[in-house]
Amino acid sequence: MRTLKHMAINAMLALFTLALLGVGTEFALRLLLPLPETHVPGERFNEDRTGFRPGTTWTIIEPEFVERISINSLGVRDTEIDPAKPVIIFLGDSQTFGTGVNQGERFSDLVRQALVKGCRKEAYQVLNVAMPGADTHSELSMLQRLMHNHDLRPLKIFLCITGNDHQANHAALTAKRVESRLAHDMEMNANSSAPHPFWQWVKSVRYSSRLVVFVLQRLEQFQWFRDLYTELKHRLGAGEINQAGWIYLDSPVLDQWLAATEYYLEQLNAVGPTSVVLIPDRYRYDSALREKAREHLVLTGKNPEQIDFSAESAKISTMCDRLNVPFLDPADVFANHENSSKLHYAINGHATPAGHELTAQFLLQHSTFLREALYSCGGASLD
Repeated sequence: MRTLKHMAINAMLALFTLALLGVGTEFALRLLLPLPETHVPGERFNEDRTGFRPGTTWTIIEPEFVERISINSLGVRDTEIDPAKPVIIFLGDSQTFGTGVNQGERFSDLVRQALVKGCRKEAYQVLNVAMPGADTHSELSMLQRLMHNHDLRPLKIFLCITGNDHQANHAALTAKRVESRLAHDMEMNANSSAPHPFWQWVKSVRYSSRLVVFVLQRLEQFQWFRDLYTELKHRLGAGEINQAGWIYLDSPVLDQWLAATEYYLEQLNAVGPTSVVLIPDRYRYDSALREKAREHLVLTGKNPEQIDFSAESAKISTMCDRLNVPFLDPADVFANHENSSKLHYAINGHATPAGHELTAQFLLQHSTFLREALYSCGGASLD
């Protein structure tokens, strides 16, 4: 009995010591290292919230990446341009903005680099007018502000949409009494697929604890841990992929989203010739390709159809045909359908350079406008 009592006391002392050590390390790291930043403080926005304050810079630190943001004189995250010259514009949300990747690695940057290389001079200007969390309504407002304040002349507009665009577009129109029911339907769908509160707490600790971030950043240097952490992130997500704007795929409000998107698309097309690009949250890849891009892979679960965009893609395509607007859908281009049973892994199209590279590759190969632009100035290669 005395031995068991001593063992229990020693175990409690060890746990207490570890707890004190953890708390002390957390405080030390908070003093020495910046905390992860997962949102953009309001003071960085313009007063009308249609863009960022010109000249602002900041750094976002996450367990998975460190990203530096630089805003140009127009209030967008991109290089400086000459507003007097025609410009190719990319509109979108965090995926187009390039959350998780640095400037120069985004698909809009890669398109610019291809045009500069192919034309041997800056014959075409490219401007990324994207903001995290934006919908088509706010993207249109940003573009109108730029055109009003800087006399911007869009040569071509690429409207890069994701599933969350539809829910946000519909919500904006609902506020104007153009549509109804969306908020209730979205809330019901969101609640039905929300992660368990325990996993939400674990994810919160993952981002808020500097000690956890510090350890993860060091451990991710090892291949075995990256594999383990990839699967763990999926488990913590508890359906996170379906929550990334696509959980409503079979919902009756899909047609209402499309109607809202069409409303804004008509206005955009009046501003300049517009193409719609459906940006997937995940690029599907056969599991045999894991070794090729292991650090960029995210586990999609046993059912690859979780990331099947065919139903929505077909309806968006019909909408674009009706408006005579080119539609580009890269979702299935890079998938290997011959071994569909092995499609358990995917490249993250949102926060990895590899995902942006795939999007740029698709645009350069399948956008008639970009192909003709390269051809007109003698660009022989689209790679």
